[in-house]
Amino acid sequence: FALGLLLAFGLSTTACNKDDDSPKSVTELLTAHCWKLSATVDACDEDNTEHFNTDGSYLSDVGIVLCDPGEEDGIGTWVLSADETVLTVTIGTGIFSFSLDFTIEAISENSMTLSLTGLGSGTYVKC
Repeated sequence: FALGLLLAFGLSTTACNKDDDSPKSVTELLTAHCWKLSATVDACDEDNTEHFNTDGSYLSDVGIVLCDPGEEDGIGTWVLSADETVLTVTIGTGIFSFSLDFTIEAISENSMTLSLTGLGSGTYVKC
């Protein structure tokens, strides 16, 4: 599954009036919209999207153009570390599940860069 996720967290500030420009938390940035890889090796991955829902559920949507006829969407859960620098994504359930720990290199309203030890990093853009 092409997974992808986030980093660099926004901190909320206290003010007398609320501004739409106030910084957002990593969770808010992650769950604001779906994400897709900004550059893919295979054309069949260009329509893949990652969805991080506010309830902690996760969906990796393989899109319409499949790389393999048996390719399926991935469902699971996600959680941030206490310091919001590691995103753990678990795909599947029970004995058929696996987890990946992504280091959040950067995250903003429009993009995020995640790295996975031994595999390098990938940049995602909002869909």
